Amino acid sequence: MALGCTSDAVIASWQAVPVFDEQAVSVYADRVGAQGGDCNWVRALAIASLRVNRLMYFKRTPGDCGTASGPSGNLGAALAQKGLQIGLNAVPVIGEALSAIVNFLPFAHHTQAVANEQGTLCDVVMNYAGFADAIEQALQNRQLGLQDAATKVDQLEAQLQQELDTIAKPINAGYGYKKCLSALVLFNKEAVYASLVPGAISGVIKDLTGSKVGVGAVAVGAGVGLAKVAGIF
Repeated sequence: MALGCTSDAVIASWQAVPVFDEQAVSVYADRVGAQGGDCNWVRALAIASLRVNRLMYFKRTPGDCGTASGPSGNLGAALAQKGLQIGLNAVPVIGEALSAIVNFLPFAHHTQAVANEQGTLCDVVMNYAGFADAIEQALQNRQLGLQDAATKVDQLEAQLQQELDTIAKPINAGYGYKKCLSALVLFNKEAVYASLVPGAISGVIKDLTGSKVGVGAVAVGAGVGLAKVAGIF
């Protein structure tokens, strides 16, 4: 399973570019107990996910689960507007039905187990990407409050963790991605979401800007259609 023993190696295997430095975000991997595997690949995977602020996975080659937008089009723009020192390239974000996010129901993706582990991981990664795109856009546009965002991402996590439970075993891919998901949700609730609200700034994000925060944008494709996130809108 190990894509690399360091977050840099994992990100390189994804053909992505980090938004945050390892030092800035590794605490979130540690707080959720992301540990285990040869050369501690679970921690490296979790830190890599935090650095690109997305779950990412491929079966054989990057992009073979589908294309998922990185945070550069919405998260990066919002951070840049607040004077944060990160170099980002704009990536289009599909925006249809974003206004409906305020009223979406708890995540209602299918609950049946996906027989194939790779299919399950692709499913979880793509659904998280679609949700993240939508929630970031809604926060920027003041269509959703911080408390509502936190509630909805908690609902999403509960559903995706259940799906990962169908494949998780001690220190396998399902286990690793469960830790990645927990770390991402914690990071976004405590640091990222507040930074996206116009006129607000996350104290954590503010602290992260005291040093080098990031070196670029995630380069992973054009953006996942929000229709993929079944049941949200």
